Amino acid sequence: MIKVNGNIAIGVALIFFIAVCAYISMYFPKRLKNQKFIKKWIYIQSLCKNKESWPKAVVEAELLLKKAVTLKKFKGKNMGEKLTYGQREFTDNDGLWASYKIFKKLDTKADLSEADVKKALFGFRQALRDLGALPNDEKK
Repeated sequence: MIKVNGNIAIGVALIFFIAVCAYISMYFPKRLKNQKFIKKWIYIQSLCKNKESWPKAVVEAELLLKKAVTLKKFKGKNMGEKLTYGQREFTDNDGLWASYKIFKKLDTKADLSEADVKKALFGFRQALRDLGALPNDEKK
């Protein structure tokens, strides 16, 4: 019969505990810190005052959503794959994809109309609400 030293047993238990905690933190989504997202969204809204900064507002909104889906551990190599993976999370999946297409249109240096900007920002805002990054403003 092998005698186990008390320190070795504690060490093995500690290593096991650390491994379990690492597994949990890797595979379970993080809770989003609303205040950071709200502050960034207010900044994005401020970009809408000038027509010259509309493309930047759309880009910033997409980056904010990218941060949220990454923290929520959506799988995928790029944003399109992550949105496909999490499509059941979104209440307006079509609106989100329309927003993403408008964002991708910026790669071609296309001009954005006011309607495009509103459509993109509404879609990204709803997706952020669905993920819990922004509060729902619905009065109950």
